[in-house]
Amino acid sequence: MHIFASSRTFEVWQWSPGHIGLLLRSWGGSGDDPRVEILFKPADFVCLPNRMTGINIAMVTDGDMYATVPRVLGRNLTQWENLFVVTSEEMSGWVVGGSANGRSAPESDSREPMFDGWAAREPITDLFTTNTAPR
Repeated sequence: MHIFASSRTFEVWQWSPGHIGLLLRSWGGSGDDPRVEILFKPADFVCLPNRMTGINIAMVTDGDMYATVPRVLGRNLTQWENLFVVTSEEMSGWVVGGSANGRSAPESDSREPMFDGWAAREPITDLFTTNTAPR
C-alpha cells in the first residue's frame, strides 16, 4: 500500500527505539516549500541512511522485502508491527514499526518537531496517517 512520496531531501531528525519513534524531516526547499515531517511510531527496527534524496514510503505485507526482513531480524514480525519500505534515489531501506504519519507546515528555523503529542494545530496540517491496527 503506497503511503507517501516526495522529491524533497529528508534526513533522520530523531530516533529512539520504541514509543518515541523515528522522525524524518525534509530540508533544502525554497522558502515557499513547506517543511514535511514523517513519524514512524513506535519504530523498533530501522535500516535507513541519515539522508535520502526523494522518498517513497509503502507499507508491505508480502514480497521479497517482507521475506528478507525477518531473516535480518532473526524473528518474524509480531501482530503489532508493520513493515514500511522506504526508497529514495540512492537506496531502498525499511522501518519496522506501528504506524506512519506525516505533517506539513510553513518552512521555519524551528528545531521542534511538529509531532508534539497533540493534534495538528495551525499552521500545521496532517498529510497522512496509517493509523494501523494490529494484524
